[in-house]
Amino acid sequence: MKYQDLQKAKEILNLPDHATRSEIKTIYRSLMNRWHPDKSTDNREECEEMSKQITTAYQLVMKYCDNYRYAFTEPEFK
Repeated sequence: MKYQDLQKAKEILNLPDHATRSEIKTIYRSLMNRWHPDKSTDNREECEEMSKQITTAYQLVMKYCDNYRYAFTEPEFK
């Protein structure tokens, strides 16, 4: 995974610089409710493309979160 890929995913999901897993999931669900092709009557093709981008971005961010190495030392705790 490249940093640029993570930044692009962050932009697609409109994530803040710091977010919990719960916040990321809430943002993802909100975006999917808005862009899901079955829920929108506007431009189905645009909705399909956006929902694919949103899902791909969410999966990339979750992969990053799952593989993040947490620090348990006192200096890094602060």
